[in-house]
Amino acid sequence: MNVIKGLIIKDLFELKSYKKFIIIFMIISAISVFSRSNPSETISLFAVMTTIGFGMFSLATFSYDEISKSDKYITTFPLTRKQIVLARYILVIGATILGSIIGFVLGLIVSLAINHTFPNMYEELCIVMGGIFGIAFIETVQIPSIYKFGSEKGRMVLFFAILAIAILGTILFYIGKMLNISISLETINYVIEHYFLIIFALIVAVMYYISYRISVKIYNKKEV
Repeated sequence: MNVIKGLIIKDLFELKSYKKFIIIFMIISAISVFSRSNPSETISLFAVMTTIGFGMFSLATFSYDEISKSDKYITTFPLTRKQIVLARYILVIGATILGSIIGFVLGLIVSLAINHTFPNMYEELCIVMGGIFGIAFIETVQIPSIYKFGSEKGRMVLFFAILAIAILGTILFYIGKMLNISISLETINYVIEHYFLIIFALIVAVMYYISYRISVKIYNKKEV
């Protein structure tokens, strides 16, 4: 565990140069969100923006390692490649969760100061979980792609993955329309109201696990 902790600390030191960018990002996000005419959206929107921001910043460590070619040095240590990959996933997931917590707490404070009423926490958490799902999809696709193709080509893989999902969704929509397949809105609303957080949390956990296993397999075969 100390080895993984050391790798995470290394990545955090690399991200210190992004400190000013993170602060500027937070300020711009706060201004754009808190100036909205509907203050009830403050909590969820700010939390989603900080979640995405922190998650994307954490991926910058891959570029640092690629430029410095630190993998050649790190793999000489008495640790396994599985531990190297695990440390990176812990950092990325931790940054994503931290971003959502910071954004949610700050948004809640500002919302209470403006509205003087306590918002519907379940609805707010559902929106935040949607933001976590979005950045989780980006991370779980991009990390294995970076291990396989590098930082630059890895971003292209993400683009094609999103494009493929959009095309597939459109095809399924028209197939459903042609076959007159109808989905009960009442059923969807019931699931959202009662099980949304649990379902999305499980989906995100499975996404990260599958992505982690793929990354380990790729990195074990990779020459550094």
